[in-house]
Amino acid sequence: MRGYFGKKREHGAEQPATLGSLKLRLPFVHYGLEFPDWIQGAILCVVPMGITAVMMDTLGIPFELAIAFVIINNFMYLLHTHFGDPAIAGWITAGIPLYVSFLNGFPAGEERIQALIALQLMVALIFFVMGICKGADVLVKRVPVSLKAGILLGAAMAAILGEFAATGRVWKMPVTILIGAALGFFMMFSTSAGPLRQKYSLFRYIAQFGIAVPFTLAYGFGILIGEVSLPVLNWSFVALPIGAERQAFSGG
Repeated sequence: MRGYFGKKREHGAEQPATLGSLKLRLPFVHYGLEFPDWIQGAILCVVPMGITAVMMDTLGIPFELAIAFVIINNFMYLLHTHFGDPAIAGWITAGIPLYVSFLNGFPAGEERIQALIALQLMVALIFFVMGICKGADVLVKRVPVSLKAGILLGAAMAAILGEFAATGRVWKMPVTILIGAALGFFMMFSTSAGPLRQKYSLFRYIAQFGIAVPFTLAYGFGILIGEVSLPVLNWSFVALPIGAERQAFSGG
């Protein structure tokens, strides 16, 4: 693979990097950007944006500030891949009810936002210390596989049960959600999809877009059967409140 400025990776060798042992890799310099990545990013950006509603309701902040939080957070995600870590940090979605419950114990406005900042700094400090002392390696090795599997499966089951609860979204658009889930599982995890990728070039081309295609197909089908309303497009730029007056977001 060749970056746009001539950095070349020999077949089977490590991707070119800079900054010595830190191994920083930059787009357009150490690697090129692929068209499927652009498409998936354009479609799946709605996933992290979904947290804006929770932040607006819990923190009492305007939409513009919530979007700014999401943008900053997603740029931080890229630190992993830029430094060669084959992992993607997540929203830790299963913990959101705990965070919201903790924050609701503080008065709405500035104090609640300060509580969120304090919580994030504490988590960052814990992760930093564990990274320096290699505590994460010890934790991962010492925690039984059964317990780790239970945590992962428990988080997944909690999310599924939440969607199928009386107030869950499945009952509002059952066909759309279930078709999207089925197509996503088929494209990403089905053993039948592998041979299809090898046999049909069109299927292989579609499969490289990941879950973006199942999401798009399910959304279009939902519009056709009336479960999903037609989108109202409003093209504009959101003015990010970087450097705005603190009083505008302190609830006062």
